[in-house]
Amino acid sequence: MQLWELANQRGLKVPFDAAWFREVMQVQPVLATHAPSKGEPEDPIATPSIGTCLAPVPEEQLDSSPKKQASSYQYRETLTCCHTKVLISPLIHNMPFSPNIFFTGRESELLQLEHLFEHNKRIAITQPISISGLGGIGKTQLALEYAHRRYPHIYRSVLWVNAADKATLEASYLSLAHLLQLPEKSEREVDRIVQAVKIWLEERSHWLLILDNADDFELTCSYLPARPLGHILLTTRSQIVGSLAALIQVETMSPQEGLLFLLRRSGLLSPGAQLETVASDIVHEAEELVEMLAGHPLALDQAGAYIEETREPMSATSASLAEYRELYQQQSCNLLKSRGSLKGQHPESVALTFEISLQKASALHPGCADILSFCSLLHPDAIPEEILCQQTALDLHLLSFNEAIIALRRYSLIKRDSKKKVLSIHPLVQAVRRDAMESQTLRQWMERVVRAVNAAFPEGDFEQWSRCEQFLPQVLACATWIERFTLSIAEAAHLFQKADHYLRERGQYADAEPLHQRALAIREQHLGAEHPDTASSLSNLALLYREQGKFEQAEPLYERALAIEDQHLGAEHPDTAMSLNNLALLYWQQGKYEQAEPLHQRALAIREQHLGAEHPDTASSLSNLALL
Repeated sequence: MQLWELANQRGLKVPFDAAWFREVMQVQPVLATHAPSKGEPEDPIATPSIGTCLAPVPEEQLDSSPKKQASSYQYRETLTCCHTKVLISPLIHNMPFSPNIFFTGRESELLQLEHLFEHNKRIAITQPISISGLGGIGKTQLALEYAHRRYPHIYRSVLWVNAADKATLEASYLSLAHLLQLPEKSEREVDRIVQAVKIWLEERSHWLLILDNADDFELTCSYLPARPLGHILLTTRSQIVGSLAALIQVETMSPQEGLLFLLRRSGLLSPGAQLETVASDIVHEAEELVEMLAGHPLALDQAGAYIEETREPMSATSASLAEYRELYQQQSCNLLKSRGSLKGQHPESVALTFEISLQKASALHPGCADILSFCSLLHPDAIPEEILCQQTALDLHLLSFNEAIIALRRYSLIKRDSKKKVLSIHPLVQAVRRDAMESQTLRQWMERVVRAVNAAFPEGDFEQWSRCEQFLPQVLACATWIERFTLSIAEAAHLFQKADHYLRERGQYADAEPLHQRALAIREQHLGAEHPDTASSLSNLALLYREQGKFEQAEPLYERALAIEDQHLGAEHPDTAMSLNNLALLYWQQGKYEQAEPLHQRALAIREQHLGAEHPDTASSLSNLALL
């Protein structure tokens, strides 16, 4: 009665009234909050449970028999309002693997799971938790580690389900029915077996249900109990879970975690030993390898397995690590496909894992492969979406592009920052995608990427410096491929010219110089040594040297540019006047005034004739001549 009055005072809506409470007190004892007996684990889940109690029944639904018409309240199954004693799960589990002796790190994710599931030990989270991440990132291992650490003192039952597809879900639930000794285990209809398992989960507490590989969320959710009294944990590659689950995103290993894991997996460090016991040269080589593999757990596991299998027994030197690193630089494709003789708990290799993910994403949208091919040739971090939206990039309108990105995110093959409008991709996903392409196809994608980056990169004026800085990593990525495959398309030279102009204006001469040199080399190869655009590249490189005081390196470049323009544009062309002016300024800076004066005079004459006496360039020539 007091409960009803308190709820009424607080304005809470309850599906019963004071008369109902009076009748309950007369005919049915109040169920007390369950207090665990000695030796019985405390139920960390504080949710209403199912019990038989009196509940108000609308008049039109009353039983017509005389015996039942005496009361407007009848017994029926409903949720009780108090913490009733529920059935405790038996001590049982079907975890597919023992604890992984090489499990390393992930303490923050384990603490996050503990906080969400067990906070205050009496607050239940009825929403599933989803561990999300790229294939091979360690989602299953994280779920397995959490389960082993919590069984049996927190969870008396740990139930493992393979949620990869409908067939594996049905098979797993059939297996659970037998494990739990449910009467329905021999039913011919699968739906009845699934429903029986759901009911078991709704009647008992102290259980953890893990649905592994739950990439199809809609399908997976149809197998979940409506009112669970335990905890539900999903592992999925999808970054998109909406309101169906609380999301824990699993990233690559930190450098320190990756180092420890690689050393342990390769047998160079015993599972219980400290890092300080390992020689410094071994640590250094391992750090290099962890960085090369971008902290991807499955790739590190493959590397460790390979090193363990190929090194001399009882040998603990850095040579095996260095050999693997050198071999990876030469044959990354083969190594990423190799899982080793002891496949462990993840039989698929890195390459196969990513290829399967791409196949599934492509089934959702046919543009996924093209987007991944394009992004595989860019810097992996902060790829501006503007680049992919260029006409020279992908033949996708905005809606189709967004749908393709959603499909890729469902398998964590790509990440998207919608606020900054940038994408990111793991370097190993890039490597596997590049290795999957034929040489000619790869070259065609390189050309498309270079053209798209060139179209998007600003001209380098002061007002656009922030955008130039954002695009610069992509320019440098293009430079790597252009040099490796000797691409000589005109857009590459133009891209480098814009980028080196920006870098020179910022005073970043060391970064600008190789771009200047590449732009010159491309134009010499693509257009010829005597082309006017080649002369422009010569002048740009000479200006870079001049601003650094490298006059001896600048002078022959200016002279060569002037000769090309004299011959191909004519002695009276404004561009020729510009080269005359540049060379004259170089002479002036070196104190060669007698050589500078006739060049300034000639430049002034050309500008007065072709641009007019009031043109700014003419005024510049007058000013330069006056300084002599």
